[in-house]
Amino acid sequence: MADAFTELGVAHLREHAMGNAVGQFWAPATIDAKTMTRSSSLTAYYDKASWRPNLKMLTEHKVTQLTFKGASTTVSGVKAINRKTNKEVTFHARKEVILAAGSLHTPQILQLSGIGPKCVVEAAGIKSRVDLPGVGSNLQDHPVAYLNWKVTNSFPEPNIMMTNETFAAEALAEYQAHRTGPYTKAQSNTIAFLSLPMVTNNTEDMINSLKQQVASKYLPGVYSRELISGYEAQRAILAKQLGEGSVSALEFPFGGSGMVPNSVQKPLSRGTVHLNPDDPHGEPIVTYNAFTNPFDRAQLASFIAFTRRYFKTNALADMQPQEVSPGEDAQTEDEIIAKLAAGGPLSLSPSFAHPSSSCPMMPKNKGGCVSADLRVHGTRKLSIIDASILPIIPSAHLQATIGEVFGRDGDDGPPLAHQDVEEQICSTDTQHNLPRELRCTGQGKEWGTRPTISPDELQNSFLAPNAEKPLSPRIDVAGKLEVGVRLGNSISPAAKRQALRPDARSTDSDGACV
Repeated sequence: MADAFTELGVAHLREHAMGNAVGQFWAPATIDAKTMTRSSSLTAYYDKASWRPNLKMLTEHKVTQLTFKGASTTVSGVKAINRKTNKEVTFHARKEVILAAGSLHTPQILQLSGIGPKCVVEAAGIKSRVDLPGVGSNLQDHPVAYLNWKVTNSFPEPNIMMTNETFAAEALAEYQAHRTGPYTKAQSNTIAFLSLPMVTNNTEDMINSLKQQVASKYLPGVYSRELISGYEAQRAILAKQLGEGSVSALEFPFGGSGMVPNSVQKPLSRGTVHLNPDDPHGEPIVTYNAFTNPFDRAQLASFIAFTRRYFKTNALADMQPQEVSPGEDAQTEDEIIAKLAAGGPLSLSPSFAHPSSSCPMMPKNKGGCVSADLRVHGTRKLSIIDASILPIIPSAHLQATIGEVFGRDGDDGPPLAHQDVEEQICSTDTQHNLPRELRCTGQGKEWGTRPTISPDELQNSFLAPNAEKPLSPRIDVAGKLEVGVRLGNSISPAAKRQALRPDARSTDSDGACV
C-alpha cells in the first residue's frame, strides 16, 4: 500500500521526527523494545519512582476546586472529595499548584474555582474571581472520517485479529513464547501525513477563501473581541503554513484493510468546554463545533477525493477496491458530509481522541489563558501543563508533543513556542521556557520529569493488546487512569506537585499534617 502513495508522488521519509513530518513513513509505537509491552507514563515514570518517600499517589479522589489566599487571586491549594466516602480533603501548596487535568477538565476545574468566562461561571452559581474568557475556548481536535472500501487481499491485516479466532490464537501463542508477531503492534506501523498541496490542486483558492472569511461568522457565539482577535492571528498562521505546505493537513494511516481514516490535522473550527449550569460538578458541556467552518468541510472533501485516487492506483489494482462509504454517489462537498454524518460517529467523528487547546498559551488580550511561562493570567501560583495550553493543535498525535512539554528544561531548553506563534500569538515580553520547578529534584539530585499521561497515550493503552496483564488495575471502564489523583477532572496537582519535593507534606481538611 506504500507503493500507492509513491505512485501519487508521496515521498518516503527516512526520519519523520525532525520537525517536518510531511510524507509517508514508519510510525513507531509506545512499546518497550526490551519487553515488547506497552510503555506508558505509569511504567516509564511512576513505577520506577514509586518507591521514593517523597512521592505519594492519592487515588479515588476528585478535585472540586482550587483554594485561594483570602479574597485574592493567589492560589493556595486544592480541594478534593473521596469518591467512595464523599469526605472532603484540602491540600495546601507550598509553592504553586499545577493543573494537568486535560483539555476537557482543566477548564472545568478553573471555572469551578471562579476562573473563566464570567457569564459561564455565574450561570453555574459560582462567584467570578477572574474573568478570563480564554478558559474553555479554542477547543480543537482532529475530526475524522472513517472511509471504507471493499478489498480482496491474501495477506493478514489488523482486523484479522478480531475476525479470525485461529489466527489470533496462534499470534498470541507466538507473542507469549517469543515476544514477536502481530501482538507486538496494535495497529498498522505505516502512516502518511500529507500537506494540502500534496492532496489537492485547489490549495490557492481554498486559502484565498479562508482569508476572506468574517471570523465571527463561524465562531461560537460566546466569543469576545479578544477571542476573535486571537483566532484571527491563528488563522493567519494556518493560512500561511497550509498554503505553502509546510505542515500536514491530512493524517492517513494504512494497514492493509479497506477501512481508512481521514483525519483533519489543522481544523479552523473552534469548540468550547463550559460548566453545566444545572450540574457544575458533573461532566462539562463539550461542544466541538466540528466542520462549522466551511474550510474544514472543503479540506475533508479534498481528502476524500485524494483517497479515491489512492484506491485507483495501479499499485492497488490486485485488491480490486470498491468504495462502500461514503459511496461513489456522494461527489459534492455537501453530499459527502451528509452521507458520512448519516453514518454516525463510526463514520464521521468530531474527535480522534486528541482534545487540545482549551486553555491556550496566548496573551490575555488575544483570548489566552496562560502566559509563555505557563502561569494562568490574572492569578498567582497557578500553572497549567497539559494539552490544553497548545494554541494550535499539532499535525500529530499528541503523546510525544505533550511529553516534551512535560520534560522541557526550565532554563536550558529552547523556546516552547514556534517562532510564528511567538510573534503573532504568544506574549513577546517573556521567554518561552518552562519553569525550573517542573523538574523533579531533591537531595541534590535530579530525578527526571514529573510522571503523567497524555490523552493520546491513554487511548492507545486500550488499543494495544500486547501486555501480559492489564496495564493497571487503576484503569476503569470510563477510561480514567489514576495517576496523581486521577486523569481528567480528578487529578490533584497540589498533591502531585508537593510529592516532587523531599520535604513535601499534605494536610487534611483541618490543616493538620498527615
